[in-house]
Amino acid sequence: IDTFAPTAVPLVVSSTPVDGGATAPGTLRSTITFNVDMQTGDGGVDDPTSYRLIDTANGQIIPVGSASYDLVAKRVTLRHAPLATGTYELAIIGDIESLDGDALGTPFVAAFGVLADLTTSTDISVSRTQLNRREGLVLFDATVTNQSDTALVGDLRLRLDGISDGDGVRIIGATADDQESVAFTLGQAGVPAGGSVTRTIIVANPLN
Repeated sequence: IDTFAPTAVPLVVSSTPVDGGATAPGTLRSTITFNVDMQTGDGGVDDPTSYRLIDTANGQIIPVGSASYDLVAKRVTLRHAPLATGTYELAIIGDIESLDGDALGTPFVAAFGVLADLTTSTDISVSRTQLNRREGLVLFDATVTNQSDTALVGDLRLRLDGISDGDGVRIIGATADDQESVAFTLGQAGVPAGGSVTRTIIVANPLN
């Protein structure tokens, strides 16, 4: 009697930036996570030519410099040039397959935006840093001061670039479409010129 075990069709289960979302200016990497283990090598999940990143405003292709695959997380990290404010599209264009030889079940395309850079018109300070070794947490207050001549309105994002590179390190309460960013909800009044807004940021660090 021959027994055949069905194989799962490979699918993309998440990405950063997410489709329809937004990320911080200067973003240097994107990630795509799959539901099953994927093949590596030429034409595989870690081949930069398997992906296309394009500026949809002018059609310019942003080269993907490298693609590194985390077998445990089933996640590929794509590194590319810093992204300026605008709209972009990330797509899988190669015929990547799972370890079982199954092709991607659904085409993957994520359209996203890159927010305006407010670095030069704001000042950021950190205070009240606390370490909770029992729970593996680092807490601190981040204060953003508006140094421009006009009010800041809408949501403001603070990005801690590279914070998720450490094993298990993550921001608690990060934005859904960028796990290295936290949002400051400014409300309708916003932050006037010279005004400030403060948020407590909590980082889980199991190595503490």
